[in-house]
Amino acid sequence: MKLVIDYISPWLRRSPYHYATSKSVEFPVVTPSAEESEQLTLYNTDILKLYNETVTAWIIGGADIDAEWDDFVEKMNDFGAQEVLAIKQAQADRYFSALGD
Repeated sequence: MKLVIDYISPWLRRSPYHYATSKSVEFPVVTPSAEESEQLTLYNTDILKLYNETVTAWIIGGADIDAEWDDFVEKMNDFGAQEVLAIKQAQADRYFSALGD
């Protein structure tokens, strides 16, 4: 079974966080269906771009998170965030259902 840390960028693997968590946190492998994979690719392109640009602006102080939060959430939903959550929930449901078999 893969660990969460196996999916995180290499710089984090060298950090103290890695040594504190790498042996205790497991991440289930969930394979999306072909349709889910296509939908996730479609949605994630815009969602990740918006997320990265907005969060970067908040971190470097070029934008006000309190003033922009509601607009950010609305844009994320416009770009399909709820659909992505539904896909991820379906994947988790399949995973946990398979555990019961």
